[in-house]
Amino acid sequence: MKRFSTGKRNSIKKKLMTLILSAVLVLNFGLFEVIAYAAEELQFFDELTDVIAVDLDDGNGGFNKVYFDGTNFLTENPNAASGVNYPSEQWTVSKDIAGTCYEVKAIIPLGAFDKRAGFYAKSVSAASLSSGQKDAINKSDMPKDSLEYLDIGFKDVNGNDVEPIKPISLSITMKDKAKEAKDNGDKLLVDVYHIDESAGTKLEKVASIDEKSEVIDESIENVGGISTSGADIVATFEADSFSIFVINNSTAKRKITFTRNDTGVISGKVSGTMKSILIDVPTMPGAQVELTDDKFACKYVCTGCVFAGWYTKPVVDGTGEFWNIGDMKTITQDVTLYAQWAVHDHGAGWTPIDVTLGLYLEDGVYKFDPTTLPAGGKYYLTVDTTFTKSWVVQGDTTLCLNGYVLTAVNDSSQVPIVVGLESSFELDDCNASTHGKGKITGGKKGCISITGGTFKMSGGVITENDGDGIKITNGTAQLYNGEISDNTGAGVYVSNTATVEIYGGSIIRNEDHGVYYSSGTVKIEGKIYISQNTESGTRSNVYLKSGRKLTVVNPLLSGTRVGIRMEDPGFFTTGYGYVDGENKDVDPAKYFISDSNEYDVIHDGNEAKLVAPDHRHDIYGVHHDDDDDNIAFRRWVNDDSLPTSAGSYYLENDVNLTSTWVVDENITLCLNGKKINWEGGDSRMIAVSDGAELKLTDCGDDDRSITSPVDGQEKTVSGGVITGASSHGAVKVESGSFNLYRGNIAGNRGGDGGAVYATDSGTFNMYGGHITNNKADIGGAVTVGHAANISAGTITNNAADYGGGIYISSGGTLTVTGSPEIKYNSANTAGGGIYFNSGATFNLRDNPYIYENSAASVVNNVELPADAGGVKHTITITGAITNSSGTPRIGITKAMSEGFARTRFTTGYGYSDSSVNNEDGTASTQNNIAKLPGTVFDSDVSLYVVEPYTDSCEAMLAGDYVVEYDLDGGTWKDTVYPDNSNSVFHRVTRDEKTYYVENVSSIIPTTATRPVDPEKNTFIFSGWMVVENGNPTTKEYVHGNLVRDDIRLVALWEPETNEISYCGGLVGCSGGDISFDNCSVAYTEDGSLGETSMLVRSEGFDGYVGGMIGFLFGDLDVKGTSAANSNLKGTHVGGICGDCEGKVKAENGTGATGHILMSEEVTANPSDDPRLVIPYRTFAGEIVGRDKKSGDSFGGSTSFMFYDSDKHSSVSAIPGIDQVVRPGRRFYQPTKAEDILSNIGIISANQ
Repeated sequence: MKRFSTGKRNSIKKKLMTLILSAVLVLNFGLFEVIAYAAEELQFFDELTDVIAVDLDDGNGGFNKVYFDGTNFLTENPNAASGVNYPSEQWTVSKDIAGTCYEVKAIIPLGAFDKRAGFYAKSVSAASLSSGQKDAINKSDMPKDSLEYLDIGFKDVNGNDVEPIKPISLSITMKDKAKEAKDNGDKLLVDVYHIDESAGTKLEKVASIDEKSEVIDESIENVGGISTSGADIVATFEADSFSIFVINNSTAKRKITFTRNDTGVISGKVSGTMKSILIDVPTMPGAQVELTDDKFACKYVCTGCVFAGWYTKPVVDGTGEFWNIGDMKTITQDVTLYAQWAVHDHGAGWTPIDVTLGLYLEDGVYKFDPTTLPAGGKYYLTVDTTFTKSWVVQGDTTLCLNGYVLTAVNDSSQVPIVVGLESSFELDDCNASTHGKGKITGGKKGCISITGGTFKMSGGVITENDGDGIKITNGTAQLYNGEISDNTGAGVYVSNTATVEIYGGSIIRNEDHGVYYSSGTVKIEGKIYISQNTESGTRSNVYLKSGRKLTVVNPLLSGTRVGIRMEDPGFFTTGYGYVDGENKDVDPAKYFISDSNEYDVIHDGNEAKLVAPDHRHDIYGVHHDDDDDNIAFRRWVNDDSLPTSAGSYYLENDVNLTSTWVVDENITLCLNGKKINWEGGDSRMIAVSDGAELKLTDCGDDDRSITSPVDGQEKTVSGGVITGASSHGAVKVESGSFNLYRGNIAGNRGGDGGAVYATDSGTFNMYGGHITNNKADIGGAVTVGHAANISAGTITNNAADYGGGIYISSGGTLTVTGSPEIKYNSANTAGGGIYFNSGATFNLRDNPYIYENSAASVVNNVELPADAGGVKHTITITGAITNSSGTPRIGITKAMSEGFARTRFTTGYGYSDSSVNNEDGTASTQNNIAKLPGTVFDSDVSLYVVEPYTDSCEAMLAGDYVVEYDLDGGTWKDTVYPDNSNSVFHRVTRDEKTYYVENVSSIIPTTATRPVDPEKNTFIFSGWMVVENGNPTTKEYVHGNLVRDDIRLVALWEPETNEISYCGGLVGCSGGDISFDNCSVAYTEDGSLGETSMLVRSEGFDGYVGGMIGFLFGDLDVKGTSAANSNLKGTHVGGICGDCEGKVKAENGTGATGHILMSEEVTANPSDDPRLVIPYRTFAGEIVGRDKKSGDSFGGSTSFMFYDSDKHSSVSAIPGIDQVVRPGRRFYQPTKAEDILSNIGIISANQ
């Protein structure tokens, strides 16, 4: 409808306000509003009057509505007035709807309405119809699949539907429908219906292209017709009722699609093509069409089978319908027909080549003279057979190999099989599934020569003949199925006026071209495979002599692969893009490939052509101005497969693989920013085998999405990507190599290696690219079964049980050089970044980053197994580590071996190259010898640090030594950690037994903490015995020495006893006072008097031992007396007296020299073995083995020392004493010139 402009509305409002103000003294007014008209986009004959409705006070408390038209107040809206002749003259109105598909035009006579009415027309959907309208359509017999709906009618200014009082001429123009019908070969059978709702909802045909009077409801008269106008179809009719108009725009043709139906084949292979056809379908309901031979004859051929009819389903199951030639069918919709096949059973009409026909056995070989065969007939082999002569085929002859081998005549002067004029020969093979593929082999002058007749190859193999598999100079060869392979000549040699029609089968591995096309005609269609053929070692599949082209007769099917080589590169097809063919818009590179890297296949017009490639860059995806630095990549356009012939390719489309891409020739592939996605289920996505080399690069950088199996989330990668492997990983390198230069391998799941598994003799080389978000059982990104070399790129965010980034199997070798990054990977169990298995090899140099990885949610980068059985597991450093930042870039985890607190993890770290030494001869920073390993490596475990393994210039992990106590049935007197947070001891359980352990630093020389004595009922603790190899020894451990290894101790228990022994050099025990004046005593171990040694010991537990007297109940007075070089052992030990009840007086240098307290480990000459083991339970003194008492006196240079950890917790000594014992510490005697702290643990010979 016509609407007010904002300016005009404002103008009317101003006029209205002026009038209101002028009348304000006599009128009261209420609300006023601008009249809004119907929301439909209505078209009116004339321009609507601008009106404002006003409510005026009627003086009685109410209001009267009046209408202001800009000049006057009116009691009625002038636009909605009734009783007028509208329009005032004939009115023609038109409207384009549904884009520009339809034009609707109405010719409205004068006075067609008694009020103002607006015209509308619009397209509506079936869903918007009322239930009554839908019922009316469903009751009709017309097809429902191509109906369109137009809503056409009139509304008043208030939006109410109005019907005319006079008929209105209506025309509907369907744009370009006539041209479309002509292009498709359709007849113009278009109907227009109106849903009449004036007397119940019913459907009437108002126009028809053939102007027949047929109507759906016979009571309604057909009032119109349809004509063509140029490219358009025009329906013209009169209507006096308007609502929904239905356009039946269906064509008069139905599409019949034929399928060769491989699923219905019992054995053999189907080839050939059949184009879909369009069948004229009468518009009358129930009309039938005859199935004629020219349209429905089967053109497919199946190896070893016969055509058994068309069926409307792939498998005859009783729910479909057979369609046979001559049948009459009612066709109401498009139909797909499936070929049905039955194995030919060698029944009636077939003759076996057996002894009846002349087959004979000679030297274990069945032989037959083919010249004895009658002209024409169907024959089949019954055993492997050798023809003794050349066979010139006569008449119409079929030979079924029946799964057996036919060996040609062994005569280089005779062609084994000749098909001449007026003869035909069909080769088939119906029993390959039982006996194997039937084949013809052994010819010395080729195999089959066609000189004028017709040869049809439905099955079988022509292989390993000297010369051409098939040579045709005149006549026709039809190749449907089978294989022509491994002949020394051409697979097919075409010359003169010959015609070769290739519908299917494969021509492979022939040594003098696959197809040599010199002259004649070669036609192709269907699914054909011509690949891996050569000429003098150069790839040559279909060789086209100058001027020769392949004639494309019918569609080429998916899976077709034909290599092209031309004498004069250029156009090589005729009819490729035929008008009604499926190839019309298909890139020929989907089917053809250049045999030479110097040419690419393109679509030029409607034909295929060889041209020089225009996709060029280096192996890292970088484009160079100089073509010498670039690789020429050929296009790969297939979206369901990848190249198998050697060469360099780039992807033009994403590829969805459903079967493993086997790379057995050298191929370089540029992803070109595309995605290779796996949809093949439980199989490996890509397999590199037969020593081939696969190089992968990329030159695209668009973002691509993948789904990560690590967390199930969608991720984005930049550039091309290989993704989607669901169970066996992306790439398996069985032999040869896979080289990754650029691109992504992401979002894959596998058992061994989510992205790459290099096994057997395969090698993976990573020169760049990104491996991310993959997952596997072992080796989230890479599993190295044989060899992998990582020199650049990133391996990130991968996950596995073992080896989140890389898993090196036993026997595998991983070499990491350059500056690759291996980070953010995780393992459930071990080896977050790299897991190093026992028996593996890990070589390292340069500046890699192997950090920020985890296993079991803790830091874990490179994990090596613990050394065991004399085998050291180390990283082999093969060159300079170039990390100069001083910050470690490689994290190390390695378990300590039993009994060790440090472990070496490198071999060859001290690498030094004199060629990079400084001029002064000192080691350059490029040499590892100049770098502390802690600046290169870091310990993943906080308990360990990286330190030089100085004995051999290696790197090691250093941790704490373990001092372990076995109480052997006793109980601990003190609490341990965590019950006592200050305790250095903690419990460990091994083999269901509890031990008490202290960790002692292996970096800073440290002694073990002396624990309190354990207790055991009816036993007396007698010391800690050393455990070696799991068994206690007789060696007693005495605390105080530096811990230099793991130590395991077991408590020694002695039964309780009341026996007390007293031992002295002179007197065992004395009840009175004793004095010595300048007396010196020395004894040998055998009891005789000697100059330097004396051995006195108590055998009882509570022994009192003295150099001169064991125990004294009285006072002891000694002057200038000494006991020389004593070797004493007991609980109370003194150089002069073990213990004394009375007072002790010592003066004038009284004392003992030599070793007061010793054990069996100490040698006779202490300088040879400076170790000193002190029983911690002993009271020891140079004079007497007890504490100083009140009344004791000492003078001169006499010294005194004690050892009682129960009473003394720190160093105690009398002033002037130069020998002390620290409780729980070592016993030492420094000299004036020595630094005491530097001599902790060093025992002087005269101690």
